[in-house]
Amino acid sequence: MKLIAAVSALTTAASAATIGVNKPVSPLDVKIEMVGNTGVKASITNTGLEDLKVFKTGTFLDKRPTEKVKVTQGKSRVTFSGIRLRVKQTGLKESAFQVIPAGETIVSEFDVAQLHDLSAGGAFNLVSEGALHYAQANSTAISGFMRLQDLPRHYY
Repeated sequence: MKLIAAVSALTTAASAATIGVNKPVSPLDVKIEMVGNTGVKASITNTGLEDLKVFKTGTFLDKRPTEKVKVTQGKSRVTFSGIRLRVKQTGLKESAFQVIPAGETIVSEFDVAQLHDLSAGGAFNLVSEGALHYAQANSTAISGFMRLQDLPRHYY
C-alpha cells in the first residue's frame, strides 16, 4: 500500500519533469524525464561533429543493477539494493562503450523502484551524480566527460 503512495507521488510530478544539460565544454546533451510511475528515461545526444563513444559502466547505459540516480527522501538516502562498482578507466575494451554518432540520440530507460525502497511513500528526490566519460570514435582512451552533478535536483 505504501508503494502505491510512492508511485502516486512520482506520477504527480512526472509530466513536467525534464532536465536539460547543454555544456559548451561537452558535445553531450542529457535529458532525464520520468516515464510512468517510477520509470526514468535518459536521452543522451551527441551534439558534436564527430562520433563519440560513451563509457557505459555505472551509468544510465549500464544494464547491470547499478545506482543510476541517487534517491533521497527529505535528508535521508533511500535504501539501494543493487551493486556498487569501482571502475578502472584505463585499458578499456570496445565493449565498455556505447557509440553515439554525431547528431544522434540514444535512449536508456530504467525503473528506480527496482533497486530503491520506495515503500515509505511520499515525495522523493532524484539526483544524477558523477560524470559521463567519452572517447573519440577511433579510441578507447577517455578524452572528455560531462559532469552530471551539475544537473539541478528534482523532486517527485
